[in-house]
Amino acid sequence: MRKGEAACDKIYVKDVMTKDILIATPDDDINYAMAIMIERNIRHPPVVEYGKIISVLSIRDIVRSQVSTLEAEIHYLKDYISDKYPG
Repeated sequence: MRKGEAACDKIYVKDVMTKDILIATPDDDINYAMAIMIERNIRHPPVVEYGKIISVLSIRDIVRSQVSTLEAEIHYLKDYISDKYPG
């Protein structure tokens, strides 16, 4: 082993973990959370409520939310364009 190298069995989580973590809360705006995750290259921020981790937010969670929102918007726009929109 060369000087300055650690043996694999001597590397601890504390040596490689991210120390300045970003957390989300259940009340955070999803678009804000998405922007911060992209800006800071974070894939899975913990969701914290009352000082306890209650979940982990994933990119997949955000994509599902966005797709669902966009599908509903597309549906309403198609109805509006074809004069089926109520009102």
